[in-house]
Amino acid sequence: MMSKPEPSKCVSCQLVCEFKGRTISPKFGELEKVLKDCPYKIKLQQIIEPYLRYQSELYKRYIKPQVDLQLGIRAYLDNFQAIQKDLINSWRSIYENLSRSFATYYSEQFLKQPIKFIAPPKPHSQELIERLSACPPGLEKWKEFEDICKEILTFLFVPPLLEPLDHVRTESGLQIRDLIFHIPCNVGGFWDFIQRKYDAVAVIVECKNYSNPIEGNNVVISSKYLGKKRLGLFGIVISRFSPAESAFKERKRLWTEDGKLILCLKDKDLKTMIKLKDEGKDSEIILDMKQRDFLQSLE
Repeated sequence: MMSKPEPSKCVSCQLVCEFKGRTISPKFGELEKVLKDCPYKIKLQQIIEPYLRYQSELYKRYIKPQVDLQLGIRAYLDNFQAIQKDLINSWRSIYENLSRSFATYYSEQFLKQPIKFIAPPKPHSQELIERLSACPPGLEKWKEFEDICKEILTFLFVPPLLEPLDHVRTESGLQIRDLIFHIPCNVGGFWDFIQRKYDAVAVIVECKNYSNPIEGNNVVISSKYLGKKRLGLFGIVISRFSPAESAFKERKRLWTEDGKLILCLKDKDLKTMIKLKDEGKDSEIILDMKQRDFLQSLE
């Protein structure tokens, strides 16, 4: 918004007037009392008149339509609420001054209207983070947790991965995979590496909404879905907390003996990947880091 420039102070000159030598500028209306050939008066008028024209144009363009439509100010972003309050207070001051000269239905309605803000819709990423935080650990909420994980991984990895399949049974019906994300044959980048490194045509994901860290037996159960002659040797187990030491030992055994790699993710990892995605970065970097950290920790 245009700010009113500060004019030069009145200085002593050859003219005789009541403002001679003032250190405080006279009000614009008082300039009528000053001699017409006062260079200070001329300069002050040149400064103030464009400012007054600018204020008049602001009123015609922005303020009057708002009054006619009785809209006031509507907030679209939380970050602008403070600015909007300042604008409303400025506009109200204008209408209060105008109302002393003439009262109108619109100005009265506007002055009485309370300041209301419409909260902007939350980004999908923020909604996912809040839903994940609000979901309590425990078997009672296993389905809710699984649904949230499905939405988060879809948000992060689809595309390039294909839309997920959930609760997929094997031919015998004895095994049920929570989530399966198939890897397209023409994929590139990180998923191309996973495809070649682990003979994977898909990523198998298990969701464990346990109240305690997952143990080694949970990793063993999840590993049953992996195999070279199945969907591949790469899987992910998502739980609420960092896995127990027994889970690490089983992951190590499965890798060294069978070539199966199982990555363990927790709430914090999912939230970090969501934020990376929001920043336009590759969220897969977290999976890559976890893979490298696990391999370089092996003796």
